[in-house]
Amino acid sequence: MNKSFFDYYELYSSTENIEKFSSEKEKCCRYCGKSEPDTTFNLKPHLLPELFGRNNITWNFECDSCNTKFQKLETDFSNYIIPFLTLTNTKTKKGIPKFQSRKTPTTNSTMIESMNGLRKFNFSRNIQDFEYLEEDKRLNVNLQLKPFVPFSLYKLLLKIGISLFPAENLEDSELFVEILNEDNVTSKNGVFFTLFRYRMDTKYFQKPSAYLYKAKETVIENDQFPEYALIIYTSNLIFQFFLPLSVKNRKEYKETYNLHLDLFPFFIFELNESSKTVNFHVDRFDLFNKDKVKVDESISFKYENKKTDNR
Repeated sequence: MNKSFFDYYELYSSTENIEKFSSEKEKCCRYCGKSEPDTTFNLKPHLLPELFGRNNITWNFECDSCNTKFQKLETDFSNYIIPFLTLTNTKTKKGIPKFQSRKTPTTNSTMIESMNGLRKFNFSRNIQDFEYLEEDKRLNVNLQLKPFVPFSLYKLLLKIGISLFPAENLEDSELFVEILNEDNVTSKNGVFFTLFRYRMDTKYFQKPSAYLYKAKETVIENDQFPEYALIIYTSNLIFQFFLPLSVKNRKEYKETYNLHLDLFPFFIFELNESSKTVNFHVDRFDLFNKDKVKVDESISFKYENKKTDNR
């Protein structure tokens, strides 16, 4: 019998349990270990950054210094997902973002913005960014994302995973904190640099949320499972990210073991009584690159009537 992600993993913590992440007790930063008066806690940081969508998931366990430090990672992640936030009318801290493609010396930016619940496309003279398929009544759009650093995505995802550890089990996240603050992280550190991104065709999430799953068993026969997996919902996207090998993983490790990375069953969100199949997009993205990359997204839209502004 085929097994699924939920046969191997169980929910450990999530942003649905907001009360666990706010406290008036003595504050100690999870990322640098400092407490008052050695650092300050004047800001109101979000456990799940609002680049994923507006939310009220704030907490007290990130000092102002670390908050400023990690905010620099958010621009890269925003550049990676912003077109989907625009297309699904997802509100961030500053409202629904406007997508603007990267410029080249010979082209202007293609722009998409949300106006009164509708999406307005402005391709300017960028003929290469769109294609009308008249017979199929379909518009294919090429979105040239602004450059971003993949390694910044890795750091931010790891930070969110650390944030979701219950207070009573903080010692289990200490190794991950060390890796988060390490500049020369490599796969030799027991790190997984693969991000799985699932793009929904019919489903989108009005509010972002994050879930930390824990392996029920970390070794089954000759298969070893990463102890922790992070799942994030935002817009029409689901992200799956495995945290580095834990202390438990490392103690159990044997060269004869096969590493087992089980995929989250994202397709359950688009299955319904009238649909036997699901159209979806699964991307594997390498997060190890510490240089800026240029990525294009291809999206296809179905339309009933075509109306263009030829001004």
